[in-house]
Amino acid sequence: MKKIIATVLGVILSLCLLVGCGEKVEFSYYDTFSNADQEFNKNLFYRNDLTTYTADPSVIYVTEGEEAGWFYMYGTSDQIGASGYQTWRSKNLTDWECMGVAFNPDGEDWCRENLWAPEVIFDESDHTYYMFFNASNRIGVSDGSATRKTQSIGMAYASDPRGPFTMWTGEVPAGTYADGTSYEAYTVTRKTPLVDFTKMPKNHPLYDGVIKVIDASPFIDENGDKYLFFCHDLGGGGTSHYNTSTIWGMKMIDWHTPDYSTVAKLTETGKTKVTGGDDIREGNVNEAPFMIKNIGNY
Repeated sequence: MKKIIATVLGVILSLCLLVGCGEKVEFSYYDTFSNADQEFNKNLFYRNDLTTYTADPSVIYVTEGEEAGWFYMYGTSDQIGASGYQTWRSKNLTDWECMGVAFNPDGEDWCRENLWAPEVIFDESDHTYYMFFNASNRIGVSDGSATRKTQSIGMAYASDPRGPFTMWTGEVPAGTYADGTSYEAYTVTRKTPLVDFTKMPKNHPLYDGVIKVIDASPFIDENGDKYLFFCHDLGGGGTSHYNTSTIWGMKMIDWHTPDYSTVAKLTETGKTKVTGGDDIREGNVNEAPFMIKNIGNY
């Protein structure tokens, strides 16, 4: 996968160098949206023909096992009512074959509806595929005046990119928050999500009584450190977060142990820095984080 990324970056760099020499580079592009019979230059462009019925897609490249050499895609699966996740595979990122349902929670699980935006990562250290996802918590959280459904983060795992993925259950050990206050160990069952931000200190900017987090995205650094990024969604609780969405991140001790002491806001809409910075006009939606590292920069 690193070779693929390096190749793509190399092509982009080459194009930048051409433009940097002061020469105007002309590209041919033939739009087919207005005329389905028109051709387009397939040497330069891929076009999404919208024949794969999914949203919020994430894609991995499989490097081992029977499915080695295939790209696997996971996404919000409206064909099954967003009650689980389908998966598709492709050799060319254009033609996709549906491989069925990769994750299908039980009717008694906490994540019974609105399963959106899954992301799968393959961890070479244990040869396991980990799926992070968000869903409506059927139990709900009281904000003092009413009980509201929230979007919470869960994790499921599998030994094969096709699944089936199994929701992780077990004990999350006790720890401390960034302000030094401690939290007790808690048990993750099929009725409770893995990441529980309702345990955050009441004065933490992420905690507002009702928390709505979406678009969980895992990342492994070169030294093996694990991280999880996510979006605190619109209407996610508290007056400070009702009208905007923000990107947050935290370190994971392992894929089933969040380190709540590291939870930090990474972006804020309308600002060039989370500490303030210049005001910019960019709307109020900031979703779907994804981290890459290139030449020492994240």
